[in-house]
Amino acid sequence: MRIAMPPLGFIHEDSGQSFVLDIADLFRDTVTLQIAFSAAKRAEQVDETIDRLVRREAATVFRKQQVIGGMIDRIKQVLRMDEVGNGAGDDRDP
Repeated sequence: MRIAMPPLGFIHEDSGQSFVLDIADLFRDTVTLQIAFSAAKRAEQVDETIDRLVRREAATVFRKQQVIGGMIDRIKQVLRMDEVGNGAGDDRDP
């Protein structure tokens, strides 16, 4: 017997990837838009598909801005927001 976990989403509720989409939204203005516009500009200059350009630009930006580490930190903040608000879960040294 397989038990399915309900999607953990705060904004996007109807998708199996709702939590992923919510986290991606946190980085839309600082990361995703930069990648999209950079790839679009580059597409005017070279003969490559936009998909390939976006993947390359995303890899570069993710590495330079350490996006994955930032996402992990934000996920921790989001999941612990209630605990921190109540004074529990604060890992800082006194």
